Amino acid sequence: MYRSTTVAAAVMIAFAAAAGPAQAVVEAPPQGLFLTVTGGESPWLRWASLQCELQPTGTHPNAVAACWALEVARGDLNALAADPRPCTKKYAPVRVTAVGTWHGRPTTWHNTYGNECELHAATGTIFRF
Repeated sequence: MYRSTTVAAAVMIAFAAAAGPAQAVVEAPPQGLFLTVTGGESPWLRWASLQCELQPTGTHPNAVAACWALEVARGDLNALAADPRPCTKKYAPVRVTAVGTWHGRPTTWHNTYGNECELHAATGTIFRF
């Protein structure tokens, strides 16, 4: 899913506006992860949602495989199974983030890779959207 940074910014502003003023009661965070990939040769942003609690759902195109990879890694995005492949050394950095909850635990993770091939080789199916 390709989205411009302008659309992403508008979505984030809309969510912030919908939240309204701070509440005295702390609510449980929404289940699932919000995943982003940004960067490359020209500014761009892709995003997907992924919920794995009851059954794999969300906007991720391969939620089943992505949830399975997270299960195997026990939710540790630094421990994802690699998908080794030859990559060029072309430097076109991409930054990835995962924010939300994993099995009720708040999760915030980010990393930068030299290019998209290196990203996919290191993270498998999680950021393939």
